[in-house]
Amino acid sequence: MPIPYPEPAMRQKIFSMGLAVETVSLYLLCCALVDAGMPITLDALAEKWNESIGSWIGN
Repeated sequence: MPIPYPEPAMRQKIFSMGLAVETVSLYLLCCALVDAGMPITLDALAEKWNESIGSWIGN
């Protein structure tokens, strides 16, 4: 019997909204954290993001 998996967090519409690459990348990173059962926190994002935190939180 197949194991029921929750639906992934990501929605395909993100790719057709004309957003900046960095915005889409951050969205995908957030989706990956949710799908892994992890909370979306600045610390969790900063561990994976390859730029300074200030570059994507507006500081």
